[in-house]
Amino acid sequence: RKQEINVLLATSIVEEGVDVQACSFVICFDTVGSTKAYIQMKGRARQKNAKFFLFSNQQDTSALTDLQKAERRVHTFIEQRQDMDISDVPIDKAFLTEGIEEAFSDYDDPTLSVEVQAVENGYYRKALHGSVDLTSAKSLLNRYVLNIPIETNARATKEAFLLHMPTYGDNELVLPAHLPADVRVVSLPLTYQERGASKGERQKMLALMACVRLHQLKLLNDRLLPLGKKDLSREIVRVATHRVSKVSPEGCTVKSVFDSGKREVYLYPIVQRGVKMLEFLKLLKGEGKSLGLVICEKITVQLDPMIHIHSELGELHCELGEMITLVLTESEWNTITDFFAVLLGARWRRKSKNEWFRARDKETKLEILPPYAIALLMEGGKTINWPYMKQIIQEFNRTKEERVAAAQSYATTKIMDVPRLCQPVYHFNTKYLLLGPSKKDCSYEFPDQDDSIKSFQDYFKIRKNVDLSIDDCLFVSQRLWSQPAQFLELDGKIREDQGKTPRKDRNSEEYDYGVTTCAGLATVYLPKGVCQEAEMADPSLLLLTVVLPQILYTLERKIAGVSFIRHCKTNFPCLGKYLSLVKASELNVAMTAKATNIQLNYDKYEWFGDAVLKLLQSDTLLHTPELRCWVRCLHEGDLTTLRSAMANNEYLAAACQRIGFDTFILDTPLARGKWMPQTLELYSEYQGEIVVTTAGSKTGMKSCADIMESMLGLIYIHFGYKAASEVGFECG
Repeated sequence: RKQEINVLLATSIVEEGVDVQACSFVICFDTVGSTKAYIQMKGRARQKNAKFFLFSNQQDTSALTDLQKAERRVHTFIEQRQDMDISDVPIDKAFLTEGIEEAFSDYDDPTLSVEVQAVENGYYRKALHGSVDLTSAKSLLNRYVLNIPIETNARATKEAFLLHMPTYGDNELVLPAHLPADVRVVSLPLTYQERGASKGERQKMLALMACVRLHQLKLLNDRLLPLGKKDLSREIVRVATHRVSKVSPEGCTVKSVFDSGKREVYLYPIVQRGVKMLEFLKLLKGEGKSLGLVICEKITVQLDPMIHIHSELGELHCELGEMITLVLTESEWNTITDFFAVLLGARWRRKSKNEWFRARDKETKLEILPPYAIALLMEGGKTINWPYMKQIIQEFNRTKEERVAAAQSYATTKIMDVPRLCQPVYHFNTKYLLLGPSKKDCSYEFPDQDDSIKSFQDYFKIRKNVDLSIDDCLFVSQRLWSQPAQFLELDGKIREDQGKTPRKDRNSEEYDYGVTTCAGLATVYLPKGVCQEAEMADPSLLLLTVVLPQILYTLERKIAGVSFIRHCKTNFPCLGKYLSLVKASELNVAMTAKATNIQLNYDKYEWFGDAVLKLLQSDTLLHTPELRCWVRCLHEGDLTTLRSAMANNEYLAAACQRIGFDTFILDTPLARGKWMPQTLELYSEYQGEIVVTTAGSKTGMKSCADIMESMLGLIYIHFGYKAASEVGFECG
């Protein structure tokens, strides 16, 4: 800005707030993460015909193309809005005519008697807060002037600089130029002019009168110091904002749901269709098995069918079947939730952590979702398979010794009736699909480049430190299908994100094993002596859970949107009315934090909401009668600070938490260790103590502030400024 340096090297921090009119080009050496960042980064080059260069190591330019398209859509949207009929915009027309005259009428020196009295006394005191006298008045006045946030260009020349400084005449003082003309001139009363005071004494009296005037105009605080950011914030929050009473979302506990002993619940069969899925279920003796969602309230939101693309299972079509009404006792509900914990633990717990799922305490309040769980259904998908669920729970509660004994009881002379899931004793977190015994033992040759490894017995002794008998039977086993920890939605289909295709083990070979194997899975030999059954040993159940986390995650997001609208209708009718008219998919995007979904999040709505909020703040400053005279005396820099103080991130976040919006923010990504069903919790043992982890986490201040702006942006885009103004006032 001083034209001393013509190149600025910086991180992305300069995307906002650095405006250099002479900047002719911007060079970006990193990937632009969002449309907002792209537009703001380009906007740093303010010179006419300025250029923007983007360098990247990636050959694919589709991301840049998408950003350019988004920018064009923003420009098109703004151009269309410029031609709109603004008759609905809530502007106080009386204020624009009569009100403006009242606010900016000629200054009639209401403080003159106070100023004269201060000169007569030789000091001005504000109760016990502070005081100024003839000796310190000039110093205080200069301090006030230097505190004014004047732009650098305004100090470039002497003439420009003097406009912002107090100028003393013989018997008058002219205050800085940003003040209204009718308050700028401080004149020494005729009585004091005729006393023959020296020039220095007259200047002291004028400076004291000026300090009194500045305080009376609220340009000095009660300690008689220039206004700071806190002073501006305190005044604007006191006058122009209102505090909404704290509101907590409604919720329920499992205990309250079953307080009468029995409860009507609703069963929705989870229908999963896919050619390879059916083939695998048939091989695993799991034909006719299916899962069902048991929930304590009817699902009122429309859940569209989902299509998943899996590396081994191919295309899977998933949807909820027709609702079935059931009556359950609390004991039966406990059985379902225990089975759900076992099922999800096998599929979703982190392999690197010694942790398990369990049902949350019955006294725990669930604020967004009604209690729900997953049950196993009988063939036909109409009733719950109670005996087999109880068997699965019992198997899960076995000791390690019991699971080892179960694996060692497998027959070695015939094919297994039902395939089982096993874990090697040397690697607890690896699971294999055990299909049946082969006709080989540990003396069989092991393919390895190490000359010291000749047989399977050698391999497990040297590499795994496990002693095996030479006669130990080799079982035919397979690596499990991919169980992705994250999902990516593209073109309406949900794909694995960073999923890995199982590799073949080094001891696998291409020949007839004597048993039927699952196509596409790596086949290996596993000695019987290293096997122990997994906690949940039925592979067909694990197969049914491959996309279960994505199904439940989508369900929770949909129900969260419905719960949010219900919360708003109850406590904020205006916002609830508008949100009920918005598409559920759009509302979900407006509630989604960027950390959760880099593609679909509230970034766009927050960007519009930020602009709308600034306009609302400006309207408030102009239309609040108590602020009119004060605002007209403030410098432009102070006005900017004032507007920011009305709704900075801290204030917005506090408002968000006070009205209960933070509970509904979708800020948890679908990933192991981050998302879990709200009806379950993770527990682990650490140094002899039980450590519990529950769903969700404390929402950060930035996310809370962003969701407030996102809601304003969403309402503005669909219903215009008047609706956004109503919602802004309603939410405080």
